[in-house]
Amino acid sequence: MMIKNILKLIIPIPLRKAIFGAPKYFFYFFQINKNKIVFINFNGKGYGDNPKYICSEILRQKLAVDCVWMLEDMNAILPPKVRKISIHGLRCFYELATAHVIIINTNNVLPGKMKKKKGQIIIQTWHGSHAFKYIERQIDDMLSKSYIHDSKLSTKMTDVFISDGPNNTKLYRDAFQCTCDIIETGMPREDVLFEDDTSHLDTIRESLGIPKNKSILLYAPTFRNDGSTKAYDLDFSSILDALKQRFNSDWIMLLRLHPNVKNYNVHSDAKIIDVSSYGDVQELIAISNAVITDYSSIYHDFFISNKPVFLYTKDLDNYIKENRKLTPLFFQIPWNKNRNEEDLINDILNFDKNKYHEMITHYKNFTGAIADGKASSRVVEYIMQYFKKE
Repeated sequence: MMIKNILKLIIPIPLRKAIFGAPKYFFYFFQINKNKIVFINFNGKGYGDNPKYICSEILRQKLAVDCVWMLEDMNAILPPKVRKISIHGLRCFYELATAHVIIINTNNVLPGKMKKKKGQIIIQTWHGSHAFKYIERQIDDMLSKSYIHDSKLSTKMTDVFISDGPNNTKLYRDAFQCTCDIIETGMPREDVLFEDDTSHLDTIRESLGIPKNKSILLYAPTFRNDGSTKAYDLDFSSILDALKQRFNSDWIMLLRLHPNVKNYNVHSDAKIIDVSSYGDVQELIAISNAVITDYSSIYHDFFISNKPVFLYTKDLDNYIKENRKLTPLFFQIPWNKNRNEEDLINDILNFDKNKYHEMITHYKNFTGAIADGKASSRVVEYIMQYFKKE
């Protein structure tokens, strides 16, 4: 990796792409393994998001599939039957060239690493369904030429998008300008929110040292382009006190910062647990009782599981100006866009469960989101039908 970083500084981009991408042309001629699926989560992050839940369902069904996971950190913990491959190594090109199915959740990872051939299928499971922030072709003026090029090529290579309903499907058509198939299965990562067996969730709580009698607040703000954390200036103790007063229980806060956020000093408080490096945010959502966020799509997961969502949008005007324009949906949802801590605390203290559920019902009807805990099995069924057809 050090040599690669040095080469980035001294070699022009076109020549660099030609050098680093050369192996994809060599491995193009290798035969496809009909039982192989390659998974890439956030360009090489650990076992998480939609790819994780699809892979887990394949393992649960004990299907005869060679599951390969691309990783930046080879120390990441994966199920025993999933093969680890470095996303930066030469082997990565071989695995992609010989994969029958490739499952991704971002839109710029493949163009430099593979030349797609007949018989391969790429499934896009996009990580930000129902996002408030405009994406891809909607913000071409804010993206680098290199990203736009790779993004368009990636979309052209994609065979199938995974959607959870008509609103999401429309987003993909508009934002990615894709013409490929879109199958409305629900989002696999949301399956954990509908598990009947809570023993798995109890194990997660125990691993974080959270007693069963404690309610959990997840604080999950998104990042700012300049890396600033000024918008996170909450008095967490006061927030937890307000939650205790309103919901008659003791609360612990999980602090989940975006991977792009660096150098944030976590408060030294026994009631605050930093889970920014926890592998699977969906598990954190599943064990949490409420969330405070700002412009993150994490709100959707709490909506569909009928849990309270509170907004803290101190920098709303500046965020729109300096970071990302927000979709009309953000402004249409009838929730309080709290601009200061006092408003946020009052929002918590005056939380009306009946009115909130009315809002959630309207939201679910409006989005038509499929959320029933069976999305992973639907996607796996689609893949296996494709295998049989081939």
